[in-house]
Amino acid sequence: MSDGATRPPHRETIDRIIADLVTALEERGSSHASGGALDPIFEQQARSILTESLVLTHPDDGTRVTSPVAVDYSSPADLDRVGRLRATQNADPAENLMAAEVIYFVALPVLVELYVDTTAPAADAVALTQRIANTLHHALWRRFPPGAIAYVEGLRVQLAQADQDSRKRISRALHDRVAHGIAAGLQRVELSSIAGDVGHLDDAVEILRTTLEDVQGMAFDIRQLVGAAFLDEAIKNYLDQSRSIPPAPEFTTAGTPVRLALDVGEETFTIVLEAIRNVRKHARGATRMHVSTEWLDESVVVRVTDNGPGFDPTVRRGGSLGLVGMQERADAVGATLEIDSCSAGTRIRLDVPTVPAVSGAAAASRG
Repeated sequence: MSDGATRPPHRETIDRIIADLVTALEERGSSHASGGALDPIFEQQARSILTESLVLTHPDDGTRVTSPVAVDYSSPADLDRVGRLRATQNADPAENLMAAEVIYFVALPVLVELYVDTTAPAADAVALTQRIANTLHHALWRRFPPGAIAYVEGLRVQLAQADQDSRKRISRALHDRVAHGIAAGLQRVELSSIAGDVGHLDDAVEILRTTLEDVQGMAFDIRQLVGAAFLDEAIKNYLDQSRSIPPAPEFTTAGTPVRLALDVGEETFTIVLEAIRNVRKHARGATRMHVSTEWLDESVVVRVTDNGPGFDPTVRRGGSLGLVGMQERADAVGATLEIDSCSAGTRIRLDVPTVPAVSGAAAASRG
């Protein structure tokens, strides 16, 4: 800006930068810009950053900052809250951090061009340029990096919880199935030694053999992962490898499968495995079990049905993850879990979104 030039209103400056920002983000293939416009929530955040920078360096325009920051370093409670939210929504912060860098490199030249007097002494021009750069940097820095930190912390908490859940599940299985089986087998051996009845030894052998099969089954289940495979493949492989355990399973699929995000795939698979294990463990007398996947435009519906005697879903049963654990895992990935049971059998329906319900920009703003 030359000496005596009139500065444009802040709103015009921001509109110009937003237009340049759309172009720059579209060139980078960012999800924050498409069709010549910014994601509305991301645009609101960008305007807030630019407004803050202009108000703090040139407050004579009368513009006021109206949009608060998403999260700040000084509030551990906010960091924890936002981190848990973003981790649950699978809102990867990398996209936002890239966009923050683009905002800086697009906005700074425009702000310097419009607000730094090129005819002023060099020291004054440099000082104002530095002030604008620092203010813009701070407006960005106190929004995006804390959000990324919160996201990582949220993931750490999720991983710790998942590890704790796995430990509890293994502990319950060891207590309910293995320890009980060994204790029952030892009891039969002791009765045989006291009464001299060989029949008790036969009972002990059968109980211990069943316990060994339980241990082998636990080890097999623990190794099950979706990994880089499709959910359909993981379910089918598990059913094929465990087909000897009644009731004999049937698997069908409809639609075109898509590869789920790693955390969504693993949580969904864990819920399905638990549903299958529950049929085999609790649906006594069941002769049929049908597992199916139906791939829709924005979700996959997984169903597990059997013709067992049914149960009361409101009654919590011991052992394994249980219905409560299945519901918690469904909630973690934004899925809907429905359980219907009657004397004719049980139907479990899991509806899992295959597209993000909230974009990274939305999560950043709504934190």
